[in-house]
Amino acid sequence: MCGNEITAQIFEVSSAKERRREPRKTTLKSGEILYRQTHCLMACVIMDLSEKGAMLKPEDPKPCPDAFVLRIKDGACYVCQITWRKDTLLGVTFIAELN
Repeated sequence: MCGNEITAQIFEVSSAKERRREPRKTTLKSGEILYRQTHCLMACVIMDLSEKGAMLKPEDPKPCPDAFVLRIKDGACYVCQITWRKDTLLGVTFIAELN
């Protein structure tokens, strides 16, 4: 791969990051996904976090419904909507914060 191709790839990655509406911070916090009216619970790792959403790594992403409650171990709790799925990761948008 020549230098121009590498530079082009770096530019593409940088441009993709700049399109995000809110900056994300790597967090690696523990959390819980609650679904089926909070009768089901699944542990997850919050890989990164912003004011508007997060990237999650649940124990098993297959049974995760399109909407659920995310409880972060620091006490914050959000109603979430899945915006993308890739392998073992989920991207979610926060719909509402719960008190």
